[in-house]
Amino acid sequence: MRNLIICSLILLALALICEATAPVQLNGSNGQAILSQIAIPVQTNNTSRNSSLWNWGSVPFGYTLNKSGILTPVEYGNWTPSI
Repeated sequence: MRNLIICSLILLALALICEATAPVQLNGSNGQAILSQIAIPVQTNNTSRNSSLWNWGSVPFGYTLNKSGILTPVEYGNWTPSI
């Protein structure tokens, strides 16, 4: 019973604290100013200057290009599935 009273008093105090705070008025310019302060700049890992849609990478992992330019899987020994 004592724990119930303490918990209800804590919840009542939290409710009163939430009601006591002033509401934040956000309009267009105020909202943009706040977002510009808290926004984290996006950092990209692409450091090359020549980047476009078709310039994003090279050969996929696990494959190599042979002399004629065809993708071939990399041989990692005599691997067989263990089903």
